Amino acid sequence: MLYIGNHTSSSKGYLAMGKQMLANGGNTFAFFTRNPRGGKAKEINPQDVQAFLQLEQENHFGKLVAHAPYVMNCCAAKENLREFARETMADDLKRLELTPGNVKMICDRNAGLGADGVLEGPVIKEDGMHVKVWNPDGSESETSGNGVRIFAKYLKDAGYIQKKNFKLYTRYGEAAVTFLNEDGSRLRVSMGKISFWSDEIPVTGEKREVINEDMVFGRTLYPVTCVSVGNPHCVIPMREISKNIVCKIGDYSECAKYFPHRINTQIMKVIDKENIAIEIYERGAGYTLASGTGACAAAAVAHKLGMTNNKVIVHMPGGDLQVEVEDDGTVFMTGDVFYVAKITLSSEFTENLRSL
Repeated sequence: MLYIGNHTSSSKGYLAMGKQMLANGGNTFAFFTRNPRGGKAKEINPQDVQAFLQLEQENHFGKLVAHAPYVMNCCAAKENLREFARETMADDLKRLELTPGNVKMICDRNAGLGADGVLEGPVIKEDGMHVKVWNPDGSESETSGNGVRIFAKYLKDAGYIQKKNFKLYTRYGEAAVTFLNEDGSRLRVSMGKISFWSDEIPVTGEKREVINEDMVFGRTLYPVTCVSVGNPHCVIPMREISKNIVCKIGDYSECAKYFPHRINTQIMKVIDKENIAIEIYERGAGYTLASGTGACAAAAVAHKLGMTNNKVIVHMPGGDLQVEVEDDGTVFMTGDVFYVAKITLSSEFTENLRSL
């Protein structure tokens, strides 16, 4: 798709710029992030931004180009001018970034929107599209299976991606995404290679594959197998599983002495060779209805222990995923994505976010 536009005045806000560009026959534009001659930044109006984002999505705008002020000279001879340039760039970037406090406030189920996490992006780098995965406690996660699928669907709908296959990057690394239908609501994702090695998960002690080890959580001994799917998981096979059981274990396992980076916990019931069920307690989130990496971890463990075939359906309270583990340890996840809501933040809530 061809994107064409021109530089336009930002004095009347983002929505006005978008409307002007549509009137000009364009579908993208460039603008100054602040006064081009004085360096002063205009306060961002959250309602204006939300209105523009709606217009942008409806009209399939391309990427916008933000222009630095003329007076910014990173290579100036005078130190005070270089310092001004550094401060200007830092301020522009800060205005775009989330903070741990922002994330906690957004995910708060009483005073915020309520969520199991936040996906921030896209961040465009030389190797491709990147997404930052936040846990609801404000910590950053290495990756998220559900997050990758959700963000891939967003990228398609927002016009960033037109191809059937593309690569999305998290802090852990590359995830290869394939859209399986026209609207991108069903996806297959390569989550990379799993590892049972203690130094890669990580688990304390000598280097070994952590398979069926006895570990104590609370005052109870459990047979635990640990695996990395880009983030750390411990999986406990059980005859019966429930929310109460996984929460009781997770309260202790998340921060147990065995796991220097904390850990995600799944309790798993094998139904037959092609079906397993899990309950999930996530690091930084607590009890969770569904987890892509959790499903991959449980399927990998069940196959490793000889309980199932390499291709299984993982049943979770929040839905089902198909997981396939190849001989080289590469794990593939297939599942659906659907919209719940589009939300406009109030100006009061946005101001509170910006104050953190």
